[in-house]
Amino acid sequence: MEEKNKELRQKQKDRLEDAIVQYREAAQEGDARAQYGLARPYYQYNEYGKSFYWWEKSAENGLNAACMRVAVQCAYGIGTEKDENKALDYIWRAVKGDPDDTDALCYLGMFYEEGIGVEVSMEQAMICYQQAAEKGSGIACFTIAMAFFYGNNMEEDTQAALEWANKAAELNYEEAQYFLGLQYYLGDRVERDLDQSLKYLRSSVENGSKDGQQLLPVVAREISVEAQMRDVTAFQQMLDQYEAYMMQAAEKMGFADEEEEE
Repeated sequence: MEEKNKELRQKQKDRLEDAIVQYREAAQEGDARAQYGLARPYYQYNEYGKSFYWWEKSAENGLNAACMRVAVQCAYGIGTEKDENKALDYIWRAVKGDPDDTDALCYLGMFYEEGIGVEVSMEQAMICYQQAAEKGSGIACFTIAMAFFYGNNMEEDTQAALEWANKAAELNYEEAQYFLGLQYYLGDRVERDLDQSLKYLRSSVENGSKDGQQLLPVVAREISVEAQMRDVTAFQQMLDQYEAYMMQAAEKMGFADEEEEE
């Protein structure tokens, strides 16, 4: 185990060094995309201070995606001092920088939902999520679905949750597909339907869901068992029908009366 961990750490170090070689020169010259690319591996390998430094540089050079990264690190104090006002400022920069950026709208919605730099307002959060959903964001559709399903600062509404989850699933968002597959398998708040469950889980697996990959064979096996049970039941019904038919035929031919006389 120790040897595997050592090997994994070495691979991570090698990848980080490769990224540094690939992006450092352009990043130092002020290339916003190179600065963003350099920050990513630092964040992935938990060097949050360095990731923040380069994402902030990239944001200053006008890259929307970097503004969102800076906002998140500021909001939760990751690799920098926690500063909700600064976080909110950077999210607004991203939204205004590209009004069609659905990720920026979703982050702004999350800030309203969690009260980051603003008062908690589920109404404002839903407006942001719905705007992103209208622009084709599967994540936004699924976020709305979860808000209705769990009643996040609002009344629970299973039907609305399923409708929004279906919209997200149609946009090939694997988490929504897995969620629907799970719900139809459990049958707690929807009518249990293993065929529907199997359909959604297959889609989720095709789109990379690891959870779906684990649940899919369970549902497939249960469907197979149910099919076998239906086959046994149908065969038994056929035998019963045949026996009843033979009894009726015997009565018509008088065999039953002969047996009684004996």
